[in-house]
Amino acid sequence: MGYISHQSSDESRPGHVAVIAGFYEDPSAVAKGTDTSGHTHKPKSNDFLTTLRFVDEGIKVIEKIINDFYNDDGKTTFLMTSDHGMTDWAGVEQIPVLPDDHQEALPFDNRLDINQADLTPLMATAISVPVPVNSIGQLPVDLLSMSLPDKAKAIYSNARQLASQYDKKRSDVEQDAIAVLYQPYEPLDKRKYNEIIDHTQKLLEEKSYEKW
Repeated sequence: MGYISHQSSDESRPGHVAVIAGFYEDPSAVAKGTDTSGHTHKPKSNDFLTTLRFVDEGIKVIEKIINDFYNDDGKTTFLMTSDHGMTDWAGVEQIPVLPDDHQEALPFDNRLDINQADLTPLMATAISVPVPVNSIGQLPVDLLSMSLPDKAKAIYSNARQLASQYDKKRSDVEQDAIAVLYQPYEPLDKRKYNEIIDHTQKLLEEKSYEKW
């Protein structure tokens, strides 16, 4: 159990497409009115409570459909999250995230807060696909039941995906900059960038996971 830190402005929080892609901006929730219903009806109104019950029943139906399809083999991971919560006066609170892998649910006292964009590498890793190239999230490995070698490979893959964004931005800036005025970012200039990549690759090949 944990909470997700979301970005401002509140009116541009992402829908599911943006969450899966790993970025923040998507004003459709406000444009379509779905974001404002809780603020309009307040959290203790009959309309709002009816909506919550409707969502809860929908989740049960979806879970049953998936489990029935896979003959309830116990190998499905469910990741439950939502929009942010509200105070009694409809103020903004935190966003919950509740992962439940196919082995066992995490205890509620094992709280781990993550950033909103971190959902993307978490979901990508859970289904063994590459992290989307535009994602800015960092993999919350403590939410995954994986061996140390698998965690190391997942972290490395996520790091390379993030590093590639930096490398592309650095290349674009160098290409357009005036040579005599350009000053590279020294901690991650081209030479040091390549050194870090080579070093982490070497550690991975040597299975020196604890040295990261």
